[in-house]
Amino acid sequence: MTQKCLLFVYGLLMPSYQPPRSLSQQWEDEISGMMYNLGDFPAAVLADAGGTIKGYTIEIDMDELEEVDEFEDIDAKVYRRVMVETKQGFFAWTYEYLLPIPADLQPISKWSKD
Repeated sequence: MTQKCLLFVYGLLMPSYQPPRSLSQQWEDEISGMMYNLGDFPAAVLADAGGTIKGYTIEIDMDELEEVDEFEDIDAKVYRRVMVETKQGFFAWTYEYLLPIPADLQPISKWSKD
């Protein structure tokens, strides 16, 4: 039996875009932090208190996390995977952006590819 884990997604990994292939459950959820639109993808910064990031908590196979790490450029230190508590009280992995945010960007609460 494959072990499952929860992942909070707010950008390209959301169910309507390119979710992990082992996605078995999903529900709308939120986490604390600030999110910025970088054009082709969003950037979440969790150290900034006071904001809300809207997305989905999804359930995936634990062994797929390494592939998601590659997708999020963990080795290049673009994102890092961290554990967060969602508004609905679930503990889930998510990805925090590590590069500087351009000073002229305003925070957003929900990202859309359109």
